[in-house]
Parts: sequence; structure tokens; C-alpha cells
Amino acid sequence: MNRIILRYGLLSALIICILMIGNMMLLRNGLSYYIAEILGFLGMFLGFSLIYFAVKKLRDEQLKGIISFAQCFQAGLAIVAMATAIYMITWVLYVQFSDFNFTTLYFETESKKIMADKTLNAAEKIKSVAQLSEDIKKMSSLPVQAGIAFFEIFPVGLVISLIVSFILRKK
Repeated sequence: MNRIILRYGLLSALIICILMIGNMMLLRNGLSYYIAEILGFLGMFLGFSLIYFAVKKLRDEQLKGIISFAQCFQAGLAIVAMATAIYMITWVLYVQFSDFNFTTLYFETESKKIMADKTLNAAEKIKSVAQLSEDIKKMSSLPVQAGIAFFEIFPVGLVISLIVSFILRKK
């Protein structure tokens, strides 16, 4: 069981991280922030789709075709944990050591959105941009970046693990 989980966990992480770095390169070259978000979540979905194949292989080859919901979910969660940890490390290293400043891009994108919001008056816009600036300063710390990366990817994997567990459980 451990070999299957390890193999698929690493492969899932590899797919997700390669697509994330590619996405960052596209962002750097002018890709819309919103399109990049969609591509990022599609990359996570693609990487985590391997949970299905891992659990199926585990069920069919090692558990003689019988697997409980809990066993499915445990295997899926192990893959998600591995991919999440590797994604977090990759994200933090990329942001720390590349010349790409994600927080600046995020600030610029969100500031434009605030300034274009017709429901806010000028004072509210200034206050919102100032608050965003404070939030950006907090986002620069390593623990906050790691936390953001965790909450970006882990819920996606958790949901996919639950779905796969419902589909592949067999008594």
C-alpha cells in the first residue's frame, strides 16, 4: 500500500508543481490573474485526479477488490498530504528565490478592482486599498505564505478524496 501511495503522491505533486511554476511564468508574461487562478485550480484537479487511479490500483491489486470508504479516504488523504506539503515547499521556494513578486501582482490586481468598484465612494476606496496594503505586508512572511498555499490546495484534494472514496468503495 505504501509504495502505491508514495508513487502516486509524488506524481500528483510533480504534476501540480510543474503546472504551478508554468502558471507563474505565464503570469509574469502578462497572463490575466483570473485566468491564472482558473488554470491553477485545473492543475490541482488534474494532479489530484491520480487519487482515483491510486485507490483503484490499491483496491484491485493489494486488497483483492474490496476496500472500505475509510480505507479509500485514508489512501486519498495520504496522497493529498504529500502533494500539499510538496506544493507548499515549492510555492514558498519559488516566491522567495525567484524575481517574480506575486504579492505585488496581487496588490495591483485587487487595487484596480477596488478602484473600479462603483458601489464604493472615494473614501471607502482609499480605506480598502490601505487595508489591502496592510494585508500584503502580512502576506510577505514565510508562515503566512505557507498557510495560504496550504489552504489553496488542501481543500481541493480533500473534496476529490471524498468523491473518489464514494465511487471506489467496495464491500
